[in-house]
Amino acid sequence: MQSTPQSLTSSNHIADADSEIREDEVSKKPKRKTPKPPKKISERYLYNAGLHYLNRYAASQHQFETVMRRKITRSLKHHKNMEAREAEKLLQDTIKKFQDLGFINDKAFAIGYMNSLHKRGFSRAKIRAKFAAKGLSAELFEKALEDNNIGSDELWAALRYLQRKRKGPFRIKEGDETTLQKEMAALARQGFSYDVVKKALDLDEESALNILNKQD
Repeated sequence: MQSTPQSLTSSNHIADADSEIREDEVSKKPKRKTPKPPKKISERYLYNAGLHYLNRYAASQHQFETVMRRKITRSLKHHKNMEAREAEKLLQDTIKKFQDLGFINDKAFAIGYMNSLHKRGFSRAKIRAKFAAKGLSAELFEKALEDNNIGSDELWAALRYLQRKRKGPFRIKEGDETTLQKEMAALARQGFSYDVVKKALDLDEESALNILNKQD
């Protein structure tokens, strides 16, 4: 069947309309934004960026320095007219201000951090490793251990870990020898001693809960 001029005209109108719709759809697609260049390091910028970070996260001095140095490194790659020594001096001045204001306080941070990790079921060995990663000294670790009064609570921490993971006395399903071996290995990886592991896994749920509830 041969197309009439009228049918061809209608087809062309439809094709033009479809083309306009497609072009319109393309124009509405969000364009990829060009990343903003990093701001030049200044006393004001470091203070504002640091305050924003500390309002969101509790942090040790080492942790804060690491975050801020990443910002400085990015900035120095873009702003070639600033020296690293100058930026480092501004950073140390900023840290001193936050220490004076109490926003950065490693002693207080260490006590709170240890308490938080202990309540989540971390062993002393695991907490010590976490402290080292945050740049907290062995002296701060020992002081926080003493202030939190958790020196002899390894069994409590092991049971808390098992409770969180639904293992040991808190298993939903009965386990076999293979299950027991896996749970012993899991506790060992968390840094608990063999004696603590054995005691924790030998307890029934009621006894385990009694121990946990004494500290709560």
